[in-house]
Amino acid sequence: MKTMVTKRSILLLLADLAANPLSFVAALLLRFDLNVPVTWLSMFLSTWWFYSLISLAIFHRCQLYRYDWRYMTNRNALRIGGAVLISTVLYALILYCLRQATFPPSVLFMQILLATLAAWGVRLGVHLWYFWGRRSFVRGAKRALIIGAGDAAEGLVRDMQRRKNSPYSPVGYLDDDPKKQGLLLCRLPVLGKIGDVQSVVKSRTVDEIIIAIPSAKRYQMQNIVTACRKTGIPVKQVPSLFAILEGTVGISEIKNVEPEDVLGRELNLSRREDISHCLRGKRILVTGAGGSIGAELCRQIMRYDPGRLVLVDNSEFNLYTIDAELSQDFVPKVHVAVIGDIQSRSGMEQVFAVYQPQVVFHAAAYKHVPLMEENVEAAIKNNVWGTANISWLAAEKGVERLVMISTDKAVNPSNVMGASKRLAEMVVQSMNGASRAKFCAVRFGNVLGSSGSVLPLFKRQIAMGGPVTITHPDVVRYFMTIPEAVQLVLTAAAMAQGGEVYVLEMGAPVKILDMAKSLIRLSGFEPYTDIPIEIIGLRPGEKLYEELLTAEEGMQKTHCERIFIGKSGCYDCTAVFADVEQFWHLANARDFKAIEQKLRTLIPGYTGTIGAQSYESAAVEPTAHKPLVNSYPLSSLPSAASHS
Repeated sequence: MKTMVTKRSILLLLADLAANPLSFVAALLLRFDLNVPVTWLSMFLSTWWFYSLISLAIFHRCQLYRYDWRYMTNRNALRIGGAVLISTVLYALILYCLRQATFPPSVLFMQILLATLAAWGVRLGVHLWYFWGRRSFVRGAKRALIIGAGDAAEGLVRDMQRRKNSPYSPVGYLDDDPKKQGLLLCRLPVLGKIGDVQSVVKSRTVDEIIIAIPSAKRYQMQNIVTACRKTGIPVKQVPSLFAILEGTVGISEIKNVEPEDVLGRELNLSRREDISHCLRGKRILVTGAGGSIGAELCRQIMRYDPGRLVLVDNSEFNLYTIDAELSQDFVPKVHVAVIGDIQSRSGMEQVFAVYQPQVVFHAAAYKHVPLMEENVEAAIKNNVWGTANISWLAAEKGVERLVMISTDKAVNPSNVMGASKRLAEMVVQSMNGASRAKFCAVRFGNVLGSSGSVLPLFKRQIAMGGPVTITHPDVVRYFMTIPEAVQLVLTAAAMAQGGEVYVLEMGAPVKILDMAKSLIRLSGFEPYTDIPIEIIGLRPGEKLYEELLTAEEGMQKTHCERIFIGKSGCYDCTAVFADVEQFWHLANARDFKAIEQKLRTLIPGYTGTIGAQSYESAAVEPTAHKPLVNSYPLSSLPSAASHS
């Protein structure tokens, strides 16, 4: 690798060229009390240039001119000492071989010590000049109190101190570790424990609090944020432990505290070796790749080095967004973006024929409950017919496994969206055994921050000054973060044997009213006082609470302690796909009364009622379509028995 020659490295080289021989002269003078014997003095004066060349060669070999000495470390200091030791010993050995004589060991020892100090001194000067001579804070820089006194806090403060015109002026740290109390870190004191935050903010005139404990558990983060919010000043944080490992903690990484950082649970589901075996080198297709879950699936799949990742979505903007992100963060040409609609059998057939996926993650779906109550036709066509298309093609084209993303709303559904997802689960389960592919579904609750989730709505309402609207004071929901949900999906894909509905043990459900209050406080306001909360009543199709399993499904443990399996339903593939065709015909005819009756017949737990608005729209814009005949011929599937 070529070494770039910079002005700073040339100046360091010239400084070493002067310091190394001068340190040798100093060693001779100190050893002989300023009365150096002529023999030793003449020997050095005739060979000093040789010693300088050896020193510079060793320094260069040890890469001492490639380091940025504005940021000295203990490892770099040891490297300097090693370079001086090697160059001095090598010089002495060459002299001995050429002249049969060399300098006394005491002189060499003192030379090593003095030359090391000289080299350190030159580089320490660069370090101090940069930090003290060039450091300046922007006029009106925010006085920042750092919560935490670990590696993340040190990296953050160093960045504040070394960055020219830094917008932050750190005043100190708070940390609950008793061993750190009173210590200095980057020349700033640990001022107390986190519980002292209010008094420290007042005494030190703090403008902003920055939480630098990326390894904190969520319940710990909740307590820290609650204590900091009581001060009434802005609270921010460094992002994650991965930023520490990647060395990216700095001013640019500071972000606002988000609800996802303090809500939910700690979860570590992934068995990376199993997932890697399932994904590495495989051709993988993700439907709905531009959505919240689909996009995170793509991000995590790319970390397992797939052979090819095919992104399918019918939204041009969403697909462009995730495609651009993957192109920036990962090796190009591994993924390909395809605009496609899962409702188009011919379009999806072409995608399967061209890219020949081995693993399919089916995340495309309409999922907004009240909206689907008003758009029954769209829910049936996309969630049921679309899933049938993808499942059939997966079986027909010899896909190894398919994982469908489902929802807790599919359990005893009270709305069209939940019922359509339950039908989609039945489609996937019926395919198990009809071909050699392994089919499974993954069922989980609400996802924090996903499109259509309650958090973005609450954020917008708070930003507008309220009110925050709650459908019912007793509404509870299960919640998980997007990365958690995708971990579950990937883990299920790795362990699937076929026909399962995987369920995550999601802990206690969260009361939406309590979540709204927490979010208001996270935003720096008080519920009811600063931001009103308004109860507006349940929307069409909504329940007070959600379920994860029906009574018939039961709960079966897996080797992953937080993942369970609902007992597989036994569904006849021919009958299920005949029902799918009938639903398609009824949706095209906009016969919503017949759709409701058929939903009640096929899903005993369905308690929904298709609203009057849907019937009115059907009456205003009636359409007629011929029923599709034999769209899913069983004879075209490769038999499961033919799999070797």
